[in-house]
Amino acid sequence: RSVILPDPMIHTNEVSVPIVFAKKLSFPEVVNDLNLTKLRQAILNGPDVYPGANALKVDGKVYNFKDMPLFRRKAMSQVLQKGNTVVMRHVRDGDMFLVNRQPSLHRVSMMAHKARVLSNQKTIRIHYANCKSYNADFDGDEMNLHIPQDLVSQSEARELVCNSSQYCSPTSGEPIRGLIQDHIVSGVLLTLKDTFLDREMYQSLVFGSLFHRVGDHRIETVPPCIMKPQPLWTGKQVITTILRDIAGNRAGINLDCGTKLKNCWGEHKEEETVTIRDNEVMTGIFDKNQIGASEFGIVHAFDEVYGHEASAELLTCFTRLTTLFLQYHGFTCGVDDLIVTDECNELRGKIMKSADSDARHATAEFAKQKRLPDSKSYDQNAIIKNMSALLINDRNRRKLDAEVKKALSKHTSKLISESIPRGLMKPFPANNMTLMTQSGAKGSLVNASQISCCLGLQEFEGRRVRPTVSGKTLPSFEVYDTSAISGGYVASRFLTGIKPQEYFFHCMAGRDGLIDTAVKTARSGYLQRCLIKALEDLTVKYDG
Repeated sequence: RSVILPDPMIHTNEVSVPIVFAKKLSFPEVVNDLNLTKLRQAILNGPDVYPGANALKVDGKVYNFKDMPLFRRKAMSQVLQKGNTVVMRHVRDGDMFLVNRQPSLHRVSMMAHKARVLSNQKTIRIHYANCKSYNADFDGDEMNLHIPQDLVSQSEARELVCNSSQYCSPTSGEPIRGLIQDHIVSGVLLTLKDTFLDREMYQSLVFGSLFHRVGDHRIETVPPCIMKPQPLWTGKQVITTILRDIAGNRAGINLDCGTKLKNCWGEHKEEETVTIRDNEVMTGIFDKNQIGASEFGIVHAFDEVYGHEASAELLTCFTRLTTLFLQYHGFTCGVDDLIVTDECNELRGKIMKSADSDARHATAEFAKQKRLPDSKSYDQNAIIKNMSALLINDRNRRKLDAEVKKALSKHTSKLISESIPRGLMKPFPANNMTLMTQSGAKGSLVNASQISCCLGLQEFEGRRVRPTVSGKTLPSFEVYDTSAISGGYVASRFLTGIKPQEYFFHCMAGRDGLIDTAVKTARSGYLQRCLIKALEDLTVKYDG
């Protein structure tokens, strides 16, 4: 068991095992004609030199090499007998491990990986594509490794439990393996219409993605899309080269698939659809719908048409490609990606003003008050008197909350739709915040709108912030204040800062969310345990 780290350069079905683990763990290998020389050398190396052996088992008797001198190990290595002698050798590259992250909530929380022994580390490393299956991140998570102890179980691990064959989730049949975050950003930047690569860059990206396949065959490149003044390739052509190399001599795939990036291409509408003909990428952007854990993308198509080994190979190559391209291209998100235009700021002021007046109007109507003649205000004393009587009843409170929520939500929605992405100073694709949120790499419209527009209504226990016995939500407000802010509506945004009262309400909603999550986890865990205990003796059989 050790802390896990990511490694984008290993294969998706591999796990990097530290050499200290490889020396401690052993696999019982029966001596035969094919492995005799190899096992003799392992015995001579002993437990401290890798690749060595920890023990020898002859006719059921175990000889431990821990404190055994070299001359005795030499003597034992010379008299190795085939058939009844088992050498407990160190773990080597290619051995199958069962890798598990707790809590094991579904089948793919435990999968088999091929070992890859690394000498300069103390942590277990896994590929990003496995993160969703294990629900793993790299903020200190630990994982367990188990090594199956005979050839039958090794074979089962390789053929049945291997993570490449777990591309679709057993829960819903949807893909659960895919690339995340930086790789999706890089995929978008690489496949933009104006990304052109010279010969050196094109060939280094292709070789960097496919270097582990070079020993088997030659990589066939594609001709450049621009010949003069110098040969240039597009990012789409790099992907075409990889698709064709993995597919080999098999029939090519024809695919039409939508992208997550919609309504931001202007006159280049064709980029909203990924069009692939005979494994050649014609149009479209490679975002989460293509290389993420999404259904009906190119990786899903490869899994269905060519099998799970091809989809695992494609994910491995895409990871290397996107990592290399992002190292070359770079990516950052700054304040200039968050600023809205002056016209949008003006509109924001107007919308927030009308939101506040609508909230006051809804509250006054609830308190059965009409506007004073020749004025836009209400009789505050009458409102206080009526509200104190009405709000004793919880049903009335819920009704008021619903009325005010309805009045405010249309204004918040209007502000967000006008501001993002149209109202931002930097348009897409130059705007990196929009690129991240809309491509599915990280974040959502909510995050972007809270930074650039407003935080909106802060809900506490599923309702607006309730007034205390005094009739105030906070001491800084009037008794039964009708303004939007007094009920927890935050009109400010993170970009320009929020008021102390708004900060307090936001903290209330945040704390409520944390407690809610903790309670839900405990409840769902207990419910799942009850279900499993009740159903664990049921089996499905295919023999009638």
